[in-house]
Amino acid sequence: MDTLFSQGMVFLVILLLGSRYLEANAAKQLDYFTLALQWPISYCKIHSDRCNLDSMPEVWTIHGLWPSNESKQNNPFCCNNNFDAQQIPQNVRKSLELIWPNLNTDENNTKFWAEQWRKHGSCASKVHGVDNISNYFSKAIELARLYNITKILKKSGITTDKYYLIDNLQNAMMNRTGKTAQISWTNTSCAPGWLSEIWICFDKIFDVIDCPNASKKHREIKYPDKDDSETTPCTNVINSIPENLIKIHILSMMIVWYAMRLGLSVAMLAGIRFQDFVEAEKFDFFTFSLQWPVTFCVNKARCKMSSMPNFWTIHGLCDFFDVSQIPKDVITEMNEKWPNLIINEPNEKFWSTQWKVHGSCAESAPGVQNISQYFTKAVKLAEMYNIKEILRSRNVTEGKNYTISSIQDAMKRNTTRLSKITWSKSKCARNWLYEIRICLDKQFGVINCPNVTKSTLILKYPNKDLQSPQALRCDPPSTGHSSGHLLSPFFFIAFLSFLSSIL
Repeated sequence: MDTLFSQGMVFLVILLLGSRYLEANAAKQLDYFTLALQWPISYCKIHSDRCNLDSMPEVWTIHGLWPSNESKQNNPFCCNNNFDAQQIPQNVRKSLELIWPNLNTDENNTKFWAEQWRKHGSCASKVHGVDNISNYFSKAIELARLYNITKILKKSGITTDKYYLIDNLQNAMMNRTGKTAQISWTNTSCAPGWLSEIWICFDKIFDVIDCPNASKKHREIKYPDKDDSETTPCTNVINSIPENLIKIHILSMMIVWYAMRLGLSVAMLAGIRFQDFVEAEKFDFFTFSLQWPVTFCVNKARCKMSSMPNFWTIHGLCDFFDVSQIPKDVITEMNEKWPNLIINEPNEKFWSTQWKVHGSCAESAPGVQNISQYFTKAVKLAEMYNIKEILRSRNVTEGKNYTISSIQDAMKRNTTRLSKITWSKSKCARNWLYEIRICLDKQFGVINCPNVTKSTLILKYPNKDLQSPQALRCDPPSTGHSSGHLLSPFFFIAFLSFLSSIL
């Protein structure tokens, strides 16, 4: 009994310190607020399986009020899991029903508000004016009314069922706010360039500021209306900086891991559930990512150049993982085509990570509905699209320099579609070709990768003999993705381990 009491006390400390860490971390990460307003018509035409177009309001509605970070990589996220709709005053609730509705017809409004509070609003609890549920939703309504997008656009002569330059939309917003707003649009085969959302950015005292990274573009997009005939069922890709709905905060994972390590049953996890932290939306396409091991291995501390494969290996085909579910013949091929390039780490660890982070999210797609099918499909795709041979057939060989456009052209001659090219940005191996990503629809037909533009930037396609002396002390290749700040949470776990031992 004493042991169970001690374990329970440790878990309570975990929750307390974890909550404080999340709040403190969010406060550090919060640079500004983003008021995201969405055009329901665009949403419903793209997500026709989720909503009824006839019932869609023909005014701009709130998507969310998000604490944001200028780096975009570390936006505060899921800081508090508590939401009580009773804390919203009745008059505020009536306004929310009109200006912040859930556009998914099979879900109620309260569910949408709860999600937005848990993921975003709770991360601003230290900011005056949005420090509780009532204030947060009241502030969002106040801002949406103050900057009424429907009226702002109409005043500038921007009406539905017409095409407009993004520059013109931003000018219309600037006429009212004095600052640059972020314009977001859909980018699909059935709805190319439909105005989707407009984001207005605010400082911590809610004065309008220029949205970071919002640039003017001389491109036409459509402001659709309900009667627009250019509508067919399709999936959407938002050409902007979407909120990440498939993100689990590292500390949340650690809390559950540590509690279960102490022997606590799932029922005793005090209501913490992974689904409270993870929101997986329907995906639109697959990204088959292949990496060049030589570029990966510029950091000799993590890998051994002499043991690196001299061919392109699988990075991933962007939860429980049981390697025994994979047929032995597939494992044999995976050991060759999908190795873990980090020394002293087994291949199974890499495969497990790829399944948990990516593969498990595609279980609704035919052909990759379980672990065996997922990895079998990846191996077959690697055989079908042998990057080294594709490049070599177009005279793109190791040890030489090529423009990104020429590499894309080489890939396109084989796949007939545009691939995404990534490269190392580390100081000692700058602009080394790193990954080539092939995009596929849900039937695994090759499609153009979204947001890929041709570039004359010159990349080196390195071979093992080109390894530079500086690379001996080089950081691993960076492609612009943040790895997060793991140091503090690990010290946090170490402290909890110590606490457990003395109780």
